[in-house]
Amino acid sequence: MATMVLKDMLICPECGAEMFPYSFDKESRVIGYRCSAEECCAEKTCGFDQVAVTEGEKINYFVLNDDGEVSWKCHFHGYCVDLIESLLDKDFTKFARSCCIYGREDDEIFEDMECIQGEGRTIVAKILNALDEDQLLELAEERGIDVDEYDGDYLEAFLGSVDFLVDDFRDFIYSLTDTIQYLFDISIDEDGELME
Repeated sequence: MATMVLKDMLICPECGAEMFPYSFDKESRVIGYRCSAEECCAEKTCGFDQVAVTEGEKINYFVLNDDGEVSWKCHFHGYCVDLIESLLDKDFTKFARSCCIYGREDDEIFEDMECIQGEGRTIVAKILNALDEDQLLELAEERGIDVDEYDGDYLEAFLGSVDFLVDDFRDFIYSLTDTIQYLFDISIDEDGELME
């Protein structure tokens, strides 16, 4: 059976705001939409056939296939693909504000920038101090970080690699410790402490 593309949003019949998916049942072929206006929150359940995108019809923010795959293009990440089930608890209005459900809000960016000047800097320093010089060099190469741009300062190079518009600082730490585990079989927790 050919893939059916479903409407990424509906217009709320109660208040005229945008409605986004909040439930998705592939087996029953039913999708639920909820109004994005906090004062409204109206819900509408539709069969896939009712919300199939017809030829020439505009897709507003993302492509939603009846198999549950969602894809979109944004200026932060490029081409994004995910499953609708993993997005249902997220803020779909970010598509309207920043063209991506993973777009970061100004207050989130500011909070991470403050963190990296204090606690975050300490955590990254602890993580890097657990490695010897050869391991640091291999880790930098693995992550595509040019330490020479930072006059050989590994801490500044790794901190400088964080793109706050895209990366959550805690995700950066998780990714960094995960890479260290993979490369060197060294376990470090999210606070930069070595694990036995």
